[in-house]
Amino acid sequence: MNLILDHTVQEGLMRLAAFVLLGMLIRFLSLKFPMQGYDNAKIDPFDLKFTLVALSVAIAVEELINPFLLQALLHCSTWPQQAVAWVDQGGTGLQILVYLALTDLLGYAVHRLMHTPWIWRIHAFHHSVRSLNWISGVRGSPWHIVLILLPGTLMSSLLLLPKNPTAFAVIMLIDIASQHLNHSNVRLPFASKLEWILVTPQMHFIHHNIDERYGKCNFGFYFSFWDRVFGTYVNAQNVSTKGQLGLAEDYSTSSLLWGIHLKKRS
Repeated sequence: MNLILDHTVQEGLMRLAAFVLLGMLIRFLSLKFPMQGYDNAKIDPFDLKFTLVALSVAIAVEELINPFLLQALLHCSTWPQQAVAWVDQGGTGLQILVYLALTDLLGYAVHRLMHTPWIWRIHAFHHSVRSLNWISGVRGSPWHIVLILLPGTLMSSLLLLPKNPTAFAVIMLIDIASQHLNHSNVRLPFASKLEWILVTPQMHFIHHNIDERYGKCNFGFYFSFWDRVFGTYVNAQNVSTKGQLGLAEDYSTSSLLWGIHLKKRS
């Protein structure tokens, strides 16, 4: 038991260190190389405090919810074990690629689901911020955080990544870096060309546009090709109102945070 606790604590400290250090680096880049049309507002102290809530929910998902889903999947059929064995034999590189591709596909589906009328209320808090920065990625109702984390935690366990420290560390860094970067005002060189494969900040910022039409596009997290395949990709160069982010409606912070029933401010 002590070994498990020690491992969990060490893993948590590694995640926290990577979260902060990568965040500071990307914040520096956003101030040094900002995209045109967007501002770099100060980081909201509320978001800094909310990271503790997000971290608590993330631990609960990984330690409590995900094992049940994993066991259910493994007992449904023999094909997951066979597929996992094949990926495991392919080495670290294949594990990482399969994780990223499948997690992004599941994440795309979950993200798109959260923009449907019956699920939107749990996701609206994430879109309420009017100036994105590296810490904005963790803003969301507890239900939003659970749904966003499920694809990654499930695939991590299914592909036995915790047993491969190298793959686990690389994916952890990619997860954190992509979340920070996509929510930061960083002007990437050759962004439009990169978007043939990868999600860029300018691509994800369009998804946060105040115009509700753009909330139905650019759902991917790592790769842009899922949006291209399913017809939800929008080129940032074709959007004129880039700088207007957030929600068109003004909801109370408490209703956004709980994500159960959205209430407009009186």
